Amino acid sequence: MTYHPGTFVWCELETRDLEGAQAFYRDVFGWTVAGAAAGEVVYERIAVAGQTIGGYRKLRTRGAPYWASFLSVPDLVDAIASVKGAGGRHIDDVLETPGLGKSVEIVDAVGATVHLVCRRGGDDPLRAPPPGGILWNELVTPLPDRAVDFYKAAFGYSDKPVEMATGGTYHVLQVGAVGKAGVVYRDTSPRWMPYVHVTDCDQALARAVAAGGSVIASPIDIPQIGRAAVFADPQGAELTIMTPSAGTA
Repeated sequence: MTYHPGTFVWCELETRDLEGAQAFYRDVFGWTVAGAAAGEVVYERIAVAGQTIGGYRKLRTRGAPYWASFLSVPDLVDAIASVKGAGGRHIDDVLETPGLGKSVEIVDAVGATVHLVCRRGGDDPLRAPPPGGILWNELVTPLPDRAVDFYKAAFGYSDKPVEMATGGTYHVLQVGAVGKAGVVYRDTSPRWMPYVHVTDCDQALARAVAAGGSVIASPIDIPQIGRAAVFADPQGAELTIMTPSAGTA
C-alpha cells in the first residue's frame, strides 16, 4: 500500500441537509454522489471526473456546517502520538468510514481542527486536480508562526515563507520541495479550508449565488497564483474557489 504522508487527500462536508447540499454542489461544480456501503451504513462520496474526492456527512454537533480537510498518515496511532507531542490533542475516537478508511479529528496548537486519515488500501496516485477537484488546503490563523511550528513538529513539514504582494508572509508547508498546504495570518477563528479548482472563478461564483449561496469574498487576482473567491453555501459552510494561473495547477 502506498501513502502520501503530509498530503491532503480528502474533504468532507458536515451539514444538516445532505440532499440540499448535494443539489447545491451539483449545480455549482457538477459533483455527483457515489455511495459506499458497509452493512446498513452508507457513506455518500463526492465524485468528479472519474475520481472520488470527498464525502458528505450529517452534522454531528450543534455547531455550524463546515468543510473538513483530511491529511494522509500511514499510521493513526503514531500520528496521534506526534500530535500530542507537538502540543495538539485528538477530540474523537477513531472512525471507520465505508469507502474511506480510518480517521480521527485532532485540534492543533492554535485551535484549528483537522482530520487525519489512513485510507484503506492506500492513497490514490498523486495527480493534478481536475476542474471540480481539490486544488489546495489553507489554514488561516492569528498565530501563523505557532501553527507552522506545530505542523513541522507533528508531521515533518518544512516551511517555505513567501512574501505576499499585498503584504505579510504566506507559509507553504512542504514535503521535500513540494508544497502541500498553506498557512496565513487572518484575524479570525483558526480553521482549515479546501480550495476547489474551477475553470472560471467569476462564473463559478455566479452559479453558487444563483443556487442560493452567498459571497464571502469577491474574486481577486493573486499574482502568479490565480484568481480566487470565497462563498458560503445555503447552510453556511464556506469554501474557496480558484482558477489557477497557467502552469500552476
